[in-house]
Amino acid sequence: MKKNDERKILIGKLVRKHTLASNGWIAARLQMGDPSRVSRYRRSATESSEVIERQFRKLEKMSICKDRLL
Repeated sequence: MKKNDERKILIGKLVRKHTLASNGWIAARLQMGDPSRVSRYRRSATESSEVIERQFRKLEKMSICKDRLL
């Protein structure tokens, strides 16, 4: 998968929202390249696509971590 694959962005966004994981940790685990790109990928995907936002909300509803907010 590409470093900026939509699926990676969605997972990274979910992890970042519901945990204390750093961009470095997310970048390493999802093989997204430089940690500074993680925020950029999330921001650009969110701003440019309503589809990604809908998919994120759907994924968040399915996620077990939505019940485990800090």
